Amino acid sequence: MKLMSTKNWAWMVIGTLLYVGGINLFIVPYGFYTGGLMGVSQLIRTLVIDVFHIPFGSFDFAGIILYLFNIPIYVLAYRSIGRRFFFSSLICTTLMTVLFSVVPIPTASLFGEDALASCIIGGYLSGYGVGLVLRAGTSAGGSEMIGLMVIRKKTDFSVGQINLGINLIVYLCCLFFFDIKVVLYSIIAAVASSLAIDKIHTQNIDVEVHVITKSFKKEMKDEIMRTMGRGITVMPAEGAYTGKKAEVLYILISKYEVNQLHQIVSRYDPEAFFVVNERVQIHGNYRKKLDG
Repeated sequence: MKLMSTKNWAWMVIGTLLYVGGINLFIVPYGFYTGGLMGVSQLIRTLVIDVFHIPFGSFDFAGIILYLFNIPIYVLAYRSIGRRFFFSSLICTTLMTVLFSVVPIPTASLFGEDALASCIIGGYLSGYGVGLVLRAGTSAGGSEMIGLMVIRKKTDFSVGQINLGINLIVYLCCLFFFDIKVVLYSIIAAVASSLAIDKIHTQNIDVEVHVITKSFKKEMKDEIMRTMGRGITVMPAEGAYTGKKAEVLYILISKYEVNQLHQIVSRYDPEAFFVVNERVQIHGNYRKKLDG
């Protein structure tokens, strides 16, 4: 069983590095917190250090706590996400745990007193990293895994929106332990992260595509349905200016499949005309593709 292509493995590693670097280098030095299960893990880490006064130095064991949180999530997700996605996500989560323990937390903040710039950059980098991981057809577990399971059932949600909702719950809890400044800056980082996730995670963006072709062949239709697993509505048309007959193919896909569709159609008709509309609302029997 091949888990992922070489390119997707590269995206997964780069995304994991960006996620860990964004948190450890830009957010943690200011005492800010990320959201989701990572935020919960950071809270537990802080409480353990404050209560037991154990000097861990630059070693951040929040990643280990996060790994323990992920165990029951993976048990619940095994049946719904498929074996390939399950094992690639487990590898990604393990890599992330190692990196959280290896990437050192700076003793001095990189941006000095400019906490706002640091939390925005750190939030965006970490969110961009999560987006790359999801784009590679896997996940790092935690709230992203929960989000993927939810949007398989509720297609009008996005991973970033679900992640942000979980973050807000975490920060309400933070109000009991920290001052409002820490919470507000942490929320800013979470918003930046969620925006970056939805920008990169194009699997989550549904589009409708109209393909106008004068060289429609049964082989074109068969290849689209066989390789992409998508249905097609074929409508006869006529050019108002030329009077020539044509066919309009109407297809609902995710944004990351547009290039694949374009390559298939172009082999049969290099002059085909594409119209792509984003952010359509889809209800009914439409399959979300989240595993690359």
